[in-house]
Amino acid sequence: MFQLYYNDITSSAAFLYTFILFFAVLLASQVKIGCTDVKSKFFFYATFLFLWFFYALNNIGTDLEPYREHFRDLQNFSDCGDYADVEIGHQILMVLLHYLTNSDVYGIMLYKTLQLCLMCIVSYKLRNICQFWIVILVYVALVYFQSFNVIRMCFAFTIGALSLCFFIEERYILCILMSLVTYSFHRSSIFFLAGVCALLCIKLFGKRISEKKLFLIMLAICIALSSGLTIFIQNVIDSGVIGTRYEAYYEVNDQVSIGIGVVLNLVPMFFLLTTSYPQCRDNKGIHYNMWMLAMVFTIIATAVNLLGYKMPIMTRANIYGLYVYLFYLSYYIVNYNNQDIVYVKYVPKQVFCIVVVTYMFARFILQNNNLFTDAGIEQFEFIF
Repeated sequence: MFQLYYNDITSSAAFLYTFILFFAVLLASQVKIGCTDVKSKFFFYATFLFLWFFYALNNIGTDLEPYREHFRDLQNFSDCGDYADVEIGHQILMVLLHYLTNSDVYGIMLYKTLQLCLMCIVSYKLRNICQFWIVILVYVALVYFQSFNVIRMCFAFTIGALSLCFFIEERYILCILMSLVTYSFHRSSIFFLAGVCALLCIKLFGKRISEKKLFLIMLAICIALSSGLTIFIQNVIDSGVIGTRYEAYYEVNDQVSIGIGVVLNLVPMFFLLTTSYPQCRDNKGIHYNMWMLAMVFTIIATAVNLLGYKMPIMTRANIYGLYVYLFYLSYYIVNYNNQDIVYVKYVPKQVFCIVVVTYMFARFILQNNNLFTDAGIEQFEFIF
C-alpha cells in the first residue's frame, strides 16, 4: 500500500502529493462556518491559490499532450467537426480560450484554472451548511489528483457539483441547465444526469412515499436493471452513436468479484444514510434536499460498481458517486451533534473526524497506487 513512498522513482511525487493534501486541509481548517470574518475569507482563497499552483502549473499526465493538441487544432468553431468523438462543450471551451491566448500551454492552464474556480464557487455556496475542511479533504484526496490526468471528466464533475448546489437551493431550472452542460463535457456524466432526473422526480412525486421505502424501491430497481444496462451500453458502444473512441476502452469481464475498493467506496455511503434522516418531512428544506442527494448518488454509485463488474471501464464513472462525500459527509459532520439529523450516540465528534481523515487518507493512497501506474503522474514537474 505504501510502496510508492519507498520507490526511488515515485517517492518524491508521493511525498509531495501527501504534503499538498494535508497542507490544503490545514489551510481549510482555519475557515469557519459561514466564512464571514476576514481570517476565514483569507484562508478560503489561500487554499484554492495553493491548489491552483500545483494544478494549473503542472506539466504531467498522459492526457496532457492530447489536450494541448485539441487546443492547437480547435481555433475556430468551424474546426469542431474535426473532433466529432470529443464532447461539444469541451470543443467550444477550447475555441473560446483562444480569445485569451494562442499558446497551448497557457490555454490548458486557463482550462484548469476555470475548473478550480468552479470548485471555489461550489465551496462558497456550501459555506453555511458544510464544513469547508471536509469539502477540501474529499476533493483533494479523491478528485484533485485524478484531474492531473483526466482533466475533462473532472471538469464535468465540478460543473455537476455546481448543478447540485442549485438543486439544494431549489433553483431547478439552473440545476437542469448546468446538468446539460455537464454532459456536454463528458459522456460518462450520463449517470449524473440520471441522478438529477431522479432527484427532480422525487421532489415532484416522492412526498407520497416514505424515505425508507423510496430508498429500497430505487435500490431494487438499480440492481434489477444493472445486467440489462450492461447489454444496453455494449450495444450503444458497438453502434457508434457515442463515437468510436470508447470502443478501445470497452471490455467485458466474465469473472465477478468484490474488491476492497468497492467495499471502501460503498459501505461508508450506506452508513451515512442509515445513521441520519431528514429533519423536515414536508418535502422542503435543506435537510430533505441533502439527504435525498446522498440517497440518489449512493444508488448511482452502487449501479456503477455493479456495471463495473462486467465492464471495468464503467468504474471511471465512480467519480459521480463522490458527491455523497463532497456534499453530505461535510453536512453530516456539521450536524453531528444534532439528534434530529444524525443519531450516532456513542462516538464523539472528534473521534468520528479522526476516522474520516484516516479513511480519506487510505482512499488517497489506494487511488494514487493506480494513478501512478496509469496516469503518468509519478514524477512531478512544472511548466516552467
